[in-house]
Amino acid sequence: MHGSYDKRVTCNLRLDDYIRLEAAANAAGRRLAPYLRDAALAYRQGRFLVPPQLDDLLTRLVGEARRIGTNVNQIAARVNHTARVEHEQLEALRRSLEELEEVSRILKVVLHNLHPDP
Repeated sequence: MHGSYDKRVTCNLRLDDYIRLEAAANAAGRRLAPYLRDAALAYRQGRFLVPPQLDDLLTRLVGEARRIGTNVNQIAARVNHTARVEHEQLEALRRSLEELEEVSRILKVVLHNLHPDP
């Protein structure tokens, strides 16, 4: 968010909380005040800020899921074209689905751990 703001808010923090929040802001490459504002607004809207290291992981997981989906589509296209299924195609499909299941499991854990507590 950029621009002018109408209100200024001050809050008191315990030193250990301040240190943890400042470290989180630094890890995100942000100054503390904008980081706190964005985190508070995200929490209020039922969203969350994604830490940079997890953003990279999520990007890789989505890319992996897309790659697997492409493999499955290619196998399906070959089967539809030939109107028969070979053992190698079924084995490739099984491996792709196992990979997708693993990606989905990891993604579920990551997203569950990111969601703010109510």
